[in-house]
Amino acid sequence: MFRTIFGVFLIALGGWIFLLATGWKIPYEYTVQLVEWLRANPLQSIFSSLGLILVGFLLVRNQPFSFNKPFLFKFKKGELRINQTALKDIVARSTSGFDGLRKSSSLVKTKEDGIEVSVFCQFADGYDSSLVSEKIREKVSQDIEQYSGIKVKEVKVLFSPHHLGFAAKKK
Repeated sequence: MFRTIFGVFLIALGGWIFLLATGWKIPYEYTVQLVEWLRANPLQSIFSSLGLILVGFLLVRNQPFSFNKPFLFKFKKGELRINQTALKDIVARSTSGFDGLRKSSSLVKTKEDGIEVSVFCQFADGYDSSLVSEKIREKVSQDIEQYSGIKVKEVKVLFSPHHLGFAAKKK
């Protein structure tokens, strides 16, 4: 909501500046009248500015940033709302118990025709990472589709020790 309001404001401001820059007299006259009114009415100007600041803070404050926003999927018989934590739990259960996998974490993104899952893994030494990653892809896709009914568009298995909070060992 905030992005929409701010976007509309920026478009209107850009249009206003464009009209001023191209020599239109109406926006120039309104701008001059507004500045003159603000100077002539200091009390109303103060209350107007405080009101705008308050509304701005309320818009910013009421938009909490959360990765746990529920995803909405519509089916023929209804709709499904599932949050990212639940999908991450399914991925964590799918990846647990694999030989050759030390640690993993995941990121889930919605797409138009399903979801995209990125699994960040640290593989153990001596295991074929391509074979383990293929098994992880199949298991994650199968489990998400089985437990939630959501079509999985793509499962990416990525080796990323820094994403998981541990650095690669130096030799």
